[in-house]
Amino acid sequence: MRHLKQTTFIFILHGILAILGGCTAEDETDRGNGEGSEPLSIRVTASRFDGLAAPEKPLTRTPVEDGNTTTFSNYDVIGIFAIRNGAIVDGINNTRLTYYSSEDSWKPSSEYTKLYWHEGVSYVAYRPYKSNITIDASKTTKEIIASLAANSLLQPSTAQSSSPPGRTDNYSASDLMTASGTATTDDNKTLTLNFEHQFALLILEPQVYMPCTAPADG
Repeated sequence: MRHLKQTTFIFILHGILAILGGCTAEDETDRGNGEGSEPLSIRVTASRFDGLAAPEKPLTRTPVEDGNTTTFSNYDVIGIFAIRNGAIVDGINNTRLTYYSSEDSWKPSSEYTKLYWHEGVSYVAYRPYKSNITIDASKTTKEIIASLAANSLLQPSTAQSSSPPGRTDNYSASDLMTASGTATTDDNKTLTLNFEHQFALLILEPQVYMPCTAPADG
């Protein structure tokens, strides 16, 4: 009888493991050979509207503080997706990352979410962050970025001025930027994301017209 109980328990255990093993088709996870166990570091930069190189490190984010340069500041937020073989990896599916300037680091906003290194994973990120953004992981990186630019939830606001004067909240919320990349395979395991603007910048400078006047005759 004891042997029968042990055999039944082993059979049930194997059945449970088989079921669990079949639940990774849509959310791929790999813990073998150190993969999925080493922390992944995130480095973020932002290109200028004129396409010049991004700064070497993230600086304070004030969207129009230096002509057409966009940079990042404390508590700025981006969304990120991790994709491999047409599937989301490790549940990194529109995961919210927050920038902490005191540590010069980007971290998941939830303490229960961890970023791990995976070989062969492509990452796509965007800002401004929206909680209900989805992608089709079976598409190419280029197609995913195009879908973000076309997403109705990420279109520019029709009123981009802010109050009080000097605030840039509405402008910043309209400045869709995207980035993609793969992590390094060296000891540092770093993912570098260079954000590029998806919309054009139009600067209007009102001019005051003062008509010339001539002395009256006589």
